[in-house]
Amino acid sequence: MGIQQSAVAQTNGGVTRLVFGPGVSTLTIPPHVRKVTALVIGGGGDGGTTPGTNSRAGSGGGGSGAIGLGLYDVTPGEVITVTVGSAGGTSSFGARLSCTGGGAGVSSSSSSSAAGGSAGVVSGNVLLGQPGSVGSASAATAPSPGGAGAGRPTVGRIVSGSETIYTGSLFGMGGLGGNGGAIELGGGHASGFGAGGGGGGGNDASNPNPTNQGGTGSDGLVIVEWVE
Repeated sequence: MGIQQSAVAQTNGGVTRLVFGPGVSTLTIPPHVRKVTALVIGGGGDGGTTPGTNSRAGSGGGGSGAIGLGLYDVTPGEVITVTVGSAGGTSSFGARLSCTGGGAGVSSSSSSSAAGGSAGVVSGNVLLGQPGSVGSASAATAPSPGGAGAGRPTVGRIVSGSETIYTGSLFGMGGLGGNGGAIELGGGHASGFGAGGGGGGGNDASNPNPTNQGGTGSDGLVIVEWVE
């Protein structure tokens, strides 16, 4: 088995599992392997940043990356490029399966609502595929909280005012939007894999106002397995 760059190899009960971290790696298929499964997750988008300007609504939350699972015929000695996207980046298993990352949340430019980031999409030959989710938009008032980052797929959610807070997902959790007003905060960072960061909170009419940074989206992931 040949691996270059970032991968952690695990063998349990006759199953070899390779877990790839962010970056570009190559995998050389071992002599006895004819089929592999690949799980691919795109990176989550960053939350939008609210500039230090008076009377700004919060910024939008980042979208989440797509998820795909496939079973593939391979040839011993074949070299496959494995790409894992960081925040907002595309993850892929060669040319067979690609999952784009979520888009960044829109940074607030006024007292109007700022949109959440776009959802990641799946392409290729898949057994199971699920697009990401759009990040939450901020409320159309100043100051308003930032939009929550999207977690994919959603397990539960809480609706608070006009924003949706994603409370859990299979692989990651979106960051919460930052507070707006008297307590002005940046957006929360996403956890796990493929979830979106929270948007920065809005600013009131007082002066000075801080720059409220958007939360960082979580990295993507690729896992490749075969039976020994």
